[in-house]
Amino acid sequence: PAGLFATNTQTGREEFLVPTFNLLPESGGIDIDIYHGDTLIETVSSPGGKPITVKEGLLTNVLIDFSANLSVSVVMTPWGMEQLWKEYGS
Repeated sequence: PAGLFATNTQTGREEFLVPTFNLLPESGGIDIDIYHGDTLIETVSSPGGKPITVKEGLLTNVLIDFSANLSVSVVMTPWGMEQLWKEYGS
């Protein structure tokens, strides 16, 4: 899905936001490829390098942080309950 840059009102940082989109279950899981134009810049999998799994009845939240080192969190929540990323500045 298309994303956009927006300024985080709490930190003043520019962040790239992508709207919620659907992932369909695959027997071996999935990886997410992130491109800048036509250039692949990163392939994202769950922590530990395992493919991201989608489970029936649960919402898979993939939170990607490129601010320093790549950080990926995969959080399973009840269907319809999104996991939001919240940062607390010093």
